[in-house]
Amino acid sequence: SAKNGSINIDVDAIAIGDKTWITNPFTRRFQELPNTSIFDTIDPVGLLKVVTSELENVEIAGSESVDGTDSWHLTGTMPSSALAGVLPAKSGNNVDFELWVGKSDNLPRRTRLKGPITGHDASNPTRLINFTKFDQNVTISP
Repeated sequence: SAKNGSINIDVDAIAIGDKTWITNPFTRRFQELPNTSIFDTIDPVGLLKVVTSELENVEIAGSESVDGTDSWHLTGTMPSSALAGVLPAKSGNNVDFELWVGKSDNLPRRTRLKGPITGHDASNPTRLINFTKFDQNVTISP
């Protein structure tokens, strides 16, 4: 999910091997990104490893339900340079971070990053990533 001015844009992504498809924000249909892998843009597993080790000023902001799971809502900050291994990050910025973790299973449910990370970001973008379908078999057809 992204917001540019007053325009909200939601894009879904699917990666299979070295191929990536995203939804066109206007037609909502998937289209392949030629010569591009989602992992060129973000490594979700790497993101969680970095975030859990680089968070500063961590606080429990409360408790919320995320997709029907009672979750702790954590907030904190981190330097944008800490994300260089998982995003095309530029150093010198602080990023506000939110993480929702399931109370009963300690699994990450959602993360939100607020603030410029790359050199191409608008003044204060927000990135929202949801984690779902743990331990479920999923069939993805291109």
